[in-house]
Amino acid sequence: HPCAGVMPSNLWPGELTELRDYGYGLYQALDGLGSRVLSALALHIGLPETWFA
Repeated sequence: HPCAGVMPSNLWPGELTELRDYGYGLYQALDGLGSRVLSALALHIGLPETWFA
């Protein structure tokens, strides 16, 4: 990861082992949503769909 030398790894509670999977799943879903919103915004303001990619 590009920031590995500056930022520590995520800390996950040991009591909730499934939280990590849910957390990463949520991150991926929100990242995909953000990409779709930015693509739509770019088209709306007259830019190429991949402008913010």
